[in-house]
Amino acid sequence: MLNQRLVGRSLYPQKRVDLKILFRYCKDIFIIIETTSNFWDALALVFKAHVFKDQRSKDITFRNGITVSLNWREYSLARNLVSNNYIVNKVDGLFLIKKGKMKLVGPPDLIDVVNEKLDKIYICECKNKIVLDIGGFIGDTAVLFSNWGAKKVIIYEPVISLHKFIKMNVILNGFEAELHEEGIGDENGYRTVHYDTVTDVFGLEDKGNQEMRIKIKNVKDVIEESHVDIAKFDCEGAENSLIHLTYDTLRLIDTYVIEVHKSETRKSLLVKFQESGFICIKDLRDDPKSNFSVLVFKRKEFNQSGFNS
Repeated sequence: MLNQRLVGRSLYPQKRVDLKILFRYCKDIFIIIETTSNFWDALALVFKAHVFKDQRSKDITFRNGITVSLNWREYSLARNLVSNNYIVNKVDGLFLIKKGKMKLVGPPDLIDVVNEKLDKIYICECKNKIVLDIGGFIGDTAVLFSNWGAKKVIIYEPVISLHKFIKMNVILNGFEAELHEEGIGDENGYRTVHYDTVTDVFGLEDKGNQEMRIKIKNVKDVIEESHVDIAKFDCEGAENSLIHLTYDTLRLIDTYVIEVHKSETRKSLLVKFQESGFICIKDLRDDPKSNFSVLVFKRKEFNQSGFNS
């Protein structure tokens, strides 16, 4: 009887894993057929890469009429972008993608960040406003803010190797930007980050075989010097520094868009901003149990009798 129970326990989890893998494969095949005109060539490209480790490129024609020479890794990224209504081209090894007024250039592995549907997450009213972009990455959100009418974007990005892509995207989209090389924290100084590759969650886990020393600027000075209307925080850990700000400093900015990575930080931010006279107008979470969320706070104005609702 005990052996039967042990066998039963070992089999069912494996079935669940197999179903997940099957679902993933079915989803991948659906996206391939949905996005790609010569999908048989695309399937062959993926098959040869996995079975024979073949990294050669092949001309892939997407259903929007664009033909691009891609290897299997580039194709797997490009098809997801096309599925999200981006037009994808490749120039000198970089992806150049377009959607509406938005144009973005960058390495395939980094430009894939737009598949997080940033245009839905960070949408805000920023026409003729100055936006503070903490965690500029390759300039993706700065481009979005400019397309939504921002008259200037002040960008903080501590990973210097990403600055060339930020500058390229500022020029490509033709907007005013100010670029700083610091990360954000409670105090001025330096921090050593461990990592394996630079991604959009660089610094979140602080693990890896490589290390980078980044410059940190205290959040109080950043806010008081910037004179902005809107602040977006997506620099892993930078959101924690907001918890320690004074009431007066926090209220210098009208709207905050904050990506949060820990449930404890989320709770602290909700309390802090409520006590400082803000209302949470958006709380985005894909999963109620997830530690990841995006909070949007709007400053309440007050009259002689107190805060307006």
